[in-house]
Amino acid sequence: MIKQRNRRMRMQANKNCGKNRSGRVNTKGMEGRIKKMDKNDKTFYGLVFLLVILMFFFSQVRAAGQEDIHADEDLYYQQLIKDYTQNLRGELAKRGCPNSGLTVSAVIDGQIRTYYIRIHHDRLSRMDETGRQAVLESLTELPPEADGVRLELSVL
Repeated sequence: MIKQRNRRMRMQANKNCGKNRSGRVNTKGMEGRIKKMDKNDKTFYGLVFLLVILMFFFSQVRAAGQEDIHADEDLYYQQLIKDYTQNLRGELAKRGCPNSGLTVSAVIDGQIRTYYIRIHHDRLSRMDETGRQAVLESLTELPPEADGVRLELSVL
């Protein structure tokens, strides 16, 4: 009996939800809540939008700063290798191999830069292995002065 009465009261309460005594729907309180939710939602979405914009700009500033550092470093090493290859061409010309071809390839692994320099000249390719090694050993005495640079010379 008590359970049935409680059930009827709950059903009646659900049926009259949001209605005043005259049976009309009370929209005054609900409109205020809806407006408040809209205002809170606008504030929330505005803050999220602002946060996304700030994150975008901070990431761009950080990336641009790093590119400048690496660009300057790359230009330094390019100039260093360019000067070294000019000195190497001069030494090869003194040893009777003018117009030698030089092929430079670079491998960059973290802070270590390895440059593979291949020397192309007909006279060097006709030499025996001991003669080539003697020329290469004399040429390796001209390394560029930089930390983290390793050179490997070979004759083709």
